[in-house]
Amino acid sequence: MNHEVVPVFIMGAPRSGTTLLASLIASHPNIVALPEMHYIFDLMDIEFRSGVISLEKKISILKDDFHFCSMKLFDNLDKLRAFLEYRDSKEIILDIIKLYNDRYLEKEYRLWVEHTPHSHRSIEAIKYYFPSAVFISSVRDPRAVIASTIKEPWGFKDVVTGAQSWNSDVSNITDKKDIYDIHIIRYEDLVVHVEDQLRGICEKLGVLYSDEMMNNDGVVVQDYFGRQRSSQGNEVDKNANAKWKNELTKKMIGHINAVCVGLMEKYGYVSDCEYVREIKGIEKRMYTLIGRLKQRHMNIKFKNEVRELFCHQNYRQ
Repeated sequence: MNHEVVPVFIMGAPRSGTTLLASLIASHPNIVALPEMHYIFDLMDIEFRSGVISLEKKISILKDDFHFCSMKLFDNLDKLRAFLEYRDSKEIILDIIKLYNDRYLEKEYRLWVEHTPHSHRSIEAIKYYFPSAVFISSVRDPRAVIASTIKEPWGFKDVVTGAQSWNSDVSNITDKKDIYDIHIIRYEDLVVHVEDQLRGICEKLGVLYSDEMMNNDGVVVQDYFGRQRSSQGNEVDKNANAKWKNELTKKMIGHINAVCVGLMEKYGYVSDCEYVREIKGIEKRMYTLIGRLKQRHMNIKFKNEVRELFCHQNYRQ
């Protein structure tokens, strides 16, 4: 089955609805999704560039990745080592999917969905290893993305970095759209017209739409992603689109509009009458410095906690 499976890579700026979209799609009885597979891009990128990846490097990548460790596929480091020893990157990825499905889902799957937002950065390697891969991008209003990301323990904490990050991610995806046939949808359209959007995606994927897709339970989200987990299995929140208006200051909104205006106009997020004012000079440097110091502290604390919870129990050397 593994070599017949079609991979679907969902990408976008973080907090753009990639997990929601994956959960809806993978609620289909013939589609499977795992927790975000950040580690597969390290595996593919290294092997793609150098032609080989050492066993010790493969072990290092997986045993320190809490997304991988949280699935609890191996009891100890020796079993992980034996699994990795004679497999290349593609075989590792496909066999991890099979192991996860056999243990938790038991689906007869034809497609598998990967929903790490930054997968667009590794799209050349993905296409090399998986020529039949389908690419879908979820684009969301940067003001909503930034308002949401600031709340996350792993996310940036200043509007300057947030606007730059959204602009970079969406620009990269937009530039690659025609080259890699990336199907782009707006998060705002997805949450309002869920079934219509899913039917269009099914047509793209070559599968029949299933009413089960509306269950929104195709991705198991671990407890450490509390806000994402709270929406698992629930009806899609159609009111999510406007929450940022009460969460960002006028200055924040003006800066986002100024930095992201080109792509916002392209995707229908801004009009000429909206407030636009870029934060500059010393004020910009202060925003960035304070935000990045806070992000660094919270990000390190978050990763250490979840690694201790999932990784160190089974894979401590």
